[in-house]
Amino acid sequence: AGRVSADGGPRLGSTSTAKRWAARAAAARADRPGGGRRADALRVRVDRGGERTLRTASGRRVVLRGANVIGLVDYGGVHSVVGITPADGAQAAALGLTVVRLGVSWSKVQPAPGITDQAYLAEVRRAARVFADRGIYVLLDMHHDRYAANLGQPLDTEADGAPRWAVDTGSASCDSRLGSALGFGGYYGTACAATAASALWKNKVVAGKPLQTHYGDAVLAVAAVGRELGPAYAGIELYNEPRSPEPGLPEGWAARELWPMYGTLIGRLRAAGATAPVWFDSAGTGVARFSGDPNLVYAPHVYDDVYDRAPDAGTGARLRAAYDGVVSRARGFGAAAVVGEYAGARGGPWESYRQAGLGEQDRTLSGGIVWVWKQHPTKDYGWGVLQPDGALQPDGNLAMDLGRPRLVAAAPAVASQRYDGTTLTVVTRGAGVVELWNGVAKGGAAGRGRAPVLTVDGAAPRAAARVRSAGARVTVPGAVLGGRRIRLTVPKGTHTLRLRP
Repeated sequence: AGRVSADGGPRLGSTSTAKRWAARAAAARADRPGGGRRADALRVRVDRGGERTLRTASGRRVVLRGANVIGLVDYGGVHSVVGITPADGAQAAALGLTVVRLGVSWSKVQPAPGITDQAYLAEVRRAARVFADRGIYVLLDMHHDRYAANLGQPLDTEADGAPRWAVDTGSASCDSRLGSALGFGGYYGTACAATAASALWKNKVVAGKPLQTHYGDAVLAVAAVGRELGPAYAGIELYNEPRSPEPGLPEGWAARELWPMYGTLIGRLRAAGATAPVWFDSAGTGVARFSGDPNLVYAPHVYDDVYDRAPDAGTGARLRAAYDGVVSRARGFGAAAVVGEYAGARGGPWESYRQAGLGEQDRTLSGGIVWVWKQHPTKDYGWGVLQPDGALQPDGNLAMDLGRPRLVAAAPAVASQRYDGTTLTVVTRGAGVVELWNGVAKGGAAGRGRAPVLTVDGAAPRAAARVRSAGARVTVPGAVLGGRRIRLTVPKGTHTLRLRP
């Protein structure tokens, strides 16, 4: 496979990847929409209002929409995953997705102390390029659920993360029934899983080194792969779903144990020359600027009314409060905000639930990454965007909703964004380039997109707007899907942009 340099250009010896980068460079010279140029590299910047936002190197604010891809996650043999192929990149692009959160397992990166599995990193590299070569940003996610697999967690949960050599359960029980009785049922499931996690948080010495040092070595190895993606590299996420190992998940734990580990990892990444954004989640309600790094992204999970209660008449208000809380907490952390996970549940009340959540992502300009791209039949609880073969799901409208019309990026300030089911309305203030996705459509409309008619301030764009578009289209079992990215330039002032059928 071809390889690219850290600045996004092809390295000597590149083949197919070099051709794709060359094609994107040509598209950039022709002013056509799409990713892959140095100017598209992501950074966190402070806007005029003091808020930190994700922006391209050229200064455009980016609102990401994507999916969690788990084809490389090691679930310890409990269940299988759907492999990642080039078709996934084409399918994601045709839905208008602009980012994937690619799960990576510590257990695979470091199968033994001090040993980095280069073959697994090659798999990570190959999978990441499936999406990067389509102009889709790739976030590398150091994925953990309940610290590690095979620690007695109930089979209806997901457990993954740490390698076996980094698991010290002491004399704690791995019986899930006892774990629930002891108060571990809320997350870890068993006392032994919580005990093993505690060894990491307390930085216990294992195999001659502190456990966090071992883990940091794995993080740096994965980040080095990310740097090869050039401007398509969205950054690295330090740890998925960090939770206190104490029963009841008490407040204050993050400040004592989690944030110090984060600070050390961020320092190691920067010392190694990593410049891409560093993504993180936290635990509890505490907020503090635990790091002075200016390039951080707060990426919490929004599962309100999913596990704690069923959607009802109050769900919309609770989701609104949840997304406002995400933005507020990000401000307190000194970070940009992107929702790292939210439910991909389908059918029944979940259809309106999803619409409400996407509406909040539009309103807050936070964006989001749905859980999950594809699920294997051995672990399919009805949240996959597409079926394993790429076909649309037979129930619900998850894929079509993810691909609905929206703002992709904007140089001028974005005053508001709203999609009412047929028409996208974006209000901007100031001059510059705006990029929109006009929505995924099926069949004969796939080449035009769902909302192909663009107006600026109620009229067709003038020649000075320099409107350009680029389509993405794919054939999946039973359907043809596609839409278009549209780029235009708006002059100074306040402008209302609309995309409609």
